[in-house]
Amino acid sequence: MAYAKITLENPQTGIIKKAPVGFSWTLFWIGPIVALIRGDMLGGFGMVLLIGITYGVSHLVCPFFYNKFYIKRLLKKGFRVVSVEGSDIATLRGKLGINLPEK
Repeated sequence: MAYAKITLENPQTGIIKKAPVGFSWTLFWIGPIVALIRGDMLGGFGMVLLIGITYGVSHLVCPFFYNKFYIKRLLKKGFRVVSVEGSDIATLRGKLGINLPEK
């Protein structure tokens, strides 16, 4: 699968977030700052801690998993899928292995 992105919206607040699917190149090149810019404080500070504990090794591993964890945290906050770019929702459900509730 090539590039895919999910647009999610929180029905209570109306906040819209876009989340890429798959490997996070921005996280690979820029590091935990990406999570902090997205407003994902738990993910950002967690990665800073993990990078310190593993002497930087986790920086090479986190980009493979971060986008999936970010999507899961948004879903737990009540966000719902509004649209999908570059794929279809059924394929992404299978790839991510999580339920993607639609708005």
